[in-house]
Amino acid sequence: MLCQIVPRKSVLKIRIHDFPAWGESIQVRTWAVGAYRLFALREFQILNEAGALAAEAKGAWFVLEQGSRRPIRIEPLFHRMNIPTGRSLFGEDLERLPSPREYEGQSFSPVRFSDLDWHHHVNHVKYMEWILDSYPLEFHDQLRVSSLEINYLSEAHYGDEVSIRTQKPEDGSNSFLHSVFRKRDEQEICIACINWRER
Repeated sequence: MLCQIVPRKSVLKIRIHDFPAWGESIQVRTWAVGAYRLFALREFQILNEAGALAAEAKGAWFVLEQGSRRPIRIEPLFHRMNIPTGRSLFGEDLERLPSPREYEGQSFSPVRFSDLDWHHHVNHVKYMEWILDSYPLEFHDQLRVSSLEINYLSEAHYGDEVSIRTQKPEDGSNSFLHSVFRKRDEQEICIACINWRER
C-alpha cells in the first residue's frame, strides 16, 4: 500500500516571535509528537543565529492511501515504522476555524501550472501566498504577521478559478479571517486566520 501525506482536511498553526534578518543563519527543528485520531501530529521550531526561538508551529496531517485517496489510521504506521516521537512544546490544540460570516473580495483567479505540486493539485504554501497577496502593499509596510492558522479542507487543481473571502475584525484588533473557495462549486478549500502586529 502506497501512502502519501497531503494537506487535505489538515491544520497548521504558526506563531512568529521574531523575523530573521537578511542573510542570517537559522536552525529548523522538527519532530513527530504522535497521532490523534486520523491525524499525524508534528511540531516545528525555528531558532535564530543567537539560538533564540524565532518561530514555532504545530501541524496535523492526514495520511491517504495513494490509489483510493482514502484516509488511513495513523497509529499502526507509527508502530510499524517505529517513528520516534517527542513531547509537545507548542501547548495549543488545533481546532477547526469558523468560516467568514461577512466578507469582502470576490475576484476570481485561475490556478496556474506554477501553483501545482507533483500530485497536480495546488501546493499548500500557495494558499497562504494568495491570502497574503490579497492585502495591499501599504498594509504590509505597517504590519507583519504574528501568528497564522490554516485549515485545509479540500483541493484545488489546474484551471480551477479560486477567490478569497476576507472578514475584517469588528473589535478593532488585527485578526483577519479568510476563506479560499472554488467558483465552479462554491467549495470552501481552506480557512485561515491571520493575526498582525505593528512593525
